[in-house]
Amino acid sequence: AQRFDAMLASGFLDEVKALRARGDLHPELPAMRCVGYRQAWEYLDAHKLHGLADLPPISELRDKGIAATRQLAKRQITWLRSMPERQVVACDRPDALAQLLALTADFLHSRHLAEKTGRFDPGTPGCEFAADIT
Repeated sequence: AQRFDAMLASGFLDEVKALRARGDLHPELPAMRCVGYRQAWEYLDAHKLHGLADLPPISELRDKGIAATRQLAKRQITWLRSMPERQVVACDRPDALAQLLALTADFLHSRHLAEKTGRFDPGTPGCEFAADIT
């Protein structure tokens, strides 16, 4: 919520208004379907559709943007947890960077050995690497 509030306070809605005014963008483009941008575009569309002199309360945009951000985060966490070979690195630990470097070195060493022995197939489980930063 704090991040989205900061975006709104920094002029996010004015940014989306300026993007709309360019004329070469529309709501189905991937860049405009991103979380936050989609909700802002819809918020501005609602104003235009109803011919309102003033925009609806900004709280509507805020609530929808925060909800969409939470939904995206949940989907990302679910996707990351589905990776059987993932390695979890807690980013708030003082040794997080050292731990990440050690895991990366181990992964690269294992991959190098697999390539040397001919047992490397990028499509098989165990050949991918992901860091779940919690």
